[in-house]
Amino acid sequence: MALLLLLRIPLVLYLTSEAYLHSKLCKLFVISTVHAAIYRTRPQPIAALLGQTITLRCSFKNLRSDDVVNWFGPPEFQHISAARNVHSRYTRYSVVDSNADAGEFNLEIRKVKLEDDGIYRCSTFYAENAADARLTVVVPPTRRPDIIIKSDPPTVGQALRVVCRPSGGRPLPKLTWYNGTHPIRQPVHGWNRGRQAADGQSALMIPVLTKWDNGMNLTCRADQGFPDLVEPAVTSTVLNIQYPPVVSAVKSTVRVKEGTFTNLSCYVDSNPLATVMWRKLDGHLPADGEERHRSFILPAVSRKHAGRYQCRADNGIQPDAFATILLDVLYPPTIQTKFDKVDVLFGNTDYSLECKADGNPKPKIRWRRTNTNLYFNNPLRFSKSDYQTEGDYECVAESAGFRAAVRQAVINVIGRPDVRGDPETIRTSQGSSVTLLCEVNADPQLSSISWLWRNDRGRQIALRKNRISGVSIRQRTTTMGTDSILVIDSVSTGNAGEYSCKATNMFGEDSRDFTIVVEGPPVFIIAMVTGVLAVSIILTVVAGICIARRRNCRCCNKTNTQEMPISNGTKPLPPAHPHVHETSMMELEDFGGTMKPRPPPKGEKDLYAIGVNYPNPVMQTPTYAVMDRRKCHCKDEEAHRKHIHIETHRRHKMKRPITKPDHDLSPHNGDSWRVVSKKRHLPEYCDSQDDAYAYDGPYNKHFPRS
Repeated sequence: MALLLLLRIPLVLYLTSEAYLHSKLCKLFVISTVHAAIYRTRPQPIAALLGQTITLRCSFKNLRSDDVVNWFGPPEFQHISAARNVHSRYTRYSVVDSNADAGEFNLEIRKVKLEDDGIYRCSTFYAENAADARLTVVVPPTRRPDIIIKSDPPTVGQALRVVCRPSGGRPLPKLTWYNGTHPIRQPVHGWNRGRQAADGQSALMIPVLTKWDNGMNLTCRADQGFPDLVEPAVTSTVLNIQYPPVVSAVKSTVRVKEGTFTNLSCYVDSNPLATVMWRKLDGHLPADGEERHRSFILPAVSRKHAGRYQCRADNGIQPDAFATILLDVLYPPTIQTKFDKVDVLFGNTDYSLECKADGNPKPKIRWRRTNTNLYFNNPLRFSKSDYQTEGDYECVAESAGFRAAVRQAVINVIGRPDVRGDPETIRTSQGSSVTLLCEVNADPQLSSISWLWRNDRGRQIALRKNRISGVSIRQRTTTMGTDSILVIDSVSTGNAGEYSCKATNMFGEDSRDFTIVVEGPPVFIIAMVTGVLAVSIILTVVAGICIARRRNCRCCNKTNTQEMPISNGTKPLPPAHPHVHETSMMELEDFGGTMKPRPPPKGEKDLYAIGVNYPNPVMQTPTYAVMDRRKCHCKDEEAHRKHIHIETHRRHKMKRPITKPDHDLSPHNGDSWRVVSKKRHLPEYCDSQDDAYAYDGPYNKHFPRS
């Protein structure tokens, strides 16, 4: 136990000594950490123009009383100042705004020189991570950078090297290339922008120049990186790339009318400017034309100016270029063929007449009959020449945009006569008249026209004018030729046979045959048919009259008429005149009352015949007053009344229209009637009510008493 205690005493002493040393070290570290200086303001990089005054700011916090703030500077961090004390060789340096209590020590450099350029440090003994700041002394370039083109003159297809060289300056400016306003970054279209050399210049390489590079605005921008002190310097140049001419026609084809102004023009693109020359490929250049660089002017173009023209451009850079222009001169059609009177032999087959015309555009040539719109193709062909084709023809040449050209040709057909028509057979009957027409065309004139008759017995007779009774021959001249007319007044069987019309002139003759066939006499047949028809008509009329009279009843002796009341409030008719004892046939002239009118006359028919239709098919049954009638007593009166009732009922079933009169009934006017004829002691018939319904005409007057 005692041994254990002895062993524990040194261990405790050791542990106690280690703890003491550790505590002492921690105390020293804490004390040093607490009293270390900390930057309140670190010095910042600054740039200044040569001759300016600048201030480098530096301040600390937690400075100990024994801490000293030091400034170091170029070259190689030379000691410049300690606290507020500045080394004697730095006459333009001073520590300004120094406040030891606030820990602020700012270094001021007056009239900065090039040797002032460098790195400056502000620190203390206890400060960690000493702060450095760079002072840059800026010297602006004396002028803008220079752009140098190494190829003169640059031509299409060649390589081009362009150099930008700054004009001094400190620090050396950074050079940047621009195409217009767009920066050129490597690579651009195969271009090579070289690195900036030690002397500050930069080169741009264009491997192959094209015509599109002509006029490019290349810009070199020199920037020292301090825009607040020195603005970037910029220099630009426009590339002048030479290339051979490119020629194109304004219009490859120029169409103008003859006599108008014409301008043939070309587009020419070249660098340098090219010389343009004109020539006519298919002839000499017109002397009246004028060359004006890219244009060739013709004041009044004519058809001889038509052709191909070429404008050629040359600027000394191969190859030359040219363009071709076709000048198409339009002019009206002209008929070249001259036609006199053309004589054609009658009967000539496959005859043709050709018309030739010139014009631009090429005219369409056709033929037509004069004063007609019937056209034929060119050449004008006749499958067979006859007198119908004879006449005036016109050759018509038409071109779009111009008036048609017309030239007349007269075709005269000469030869033997031509009797128009084919053989004809005429069938006729005895007693009728027959006319034979022979139409003849001939040129020259006819020497004779003759008629021959071959009868049924084969006998041939030459017919002469008015030599045979009943047969006449006459001639007439027409616009088409001569007509010979043979007329047989009354044909009989003896006139049957073949008739031939023959025309003759100096070239020959022609004829036409007629055959007359006389059929049986028709006189007796017509008379018999007429007689039968006449007898049939007479018998029909007589039978109709008899039937009509049987259907009517004869009236008995005349009785006194009875006054009947007038319906619809109309006045009664005036009584009959007491002295009149004759029955008269009256004709209605004025309709003043409601009475069926007298039908229109039917020629020579009996006035008492029945079955006559009235012109107005509409039956009107007005309301009217029953007039005084002759009251008659007929046989079978009751049966007659029943017949009337049945007929009336039947007509109502047929729904015949019944209308009222268009106007009120007017009293009897005696002047509206006149006596046509008087017949004495005529038998009287019953005027039944059925007659009023059987009449289809209007009722609009009172019928007067007889």
